Amino acid sequence: MCMLKKMLLISTAALLVSGCASVTNLTPSQVPRDESGLYPFEMIFNTKATSVAHDSVQPYLMLGGELIPMERTPLLTNRWEVLAPIPAGKELVNYQYKVNYQWKDLGKRKENSKLSEPFELRIQD
Repeated sequence: MCMLKKMLLISTAALLVSGCASVTNLTPSQVPRDESGLYPFEMIFNTKATSVAHDSVQPYLMLGGELIPMERTPLLTNRWEVLAPIPAGKELVNYQYKVNYQWKDLGKRKENSKLSEPFELRIQD
């Protein structure tokens, strides 16, 4: 019986960790074309789960089949940004955010990730 309780506890913890994380897109849906070809992408990763190891959080911008690591913005612990290259002449870009993180379960760290919904960025001339 003790093993069953332990398995239920672990399953509940996993559901709480995965269900309490959210990704908020801060990137506008339209931007003017930039001569440099670099465009800012920003997001917020929030979680109410106390078991998340905040030092393990690593978000990525998923753009054109590539994972581009994002950096934490200064003075904020949950906001992330990256300047990403977009080829000249491109008018519409599809992207997502992926956040890898670890959570603590009975003293051990376990891997988890959160994938955002898909977004579009329109580049205007």
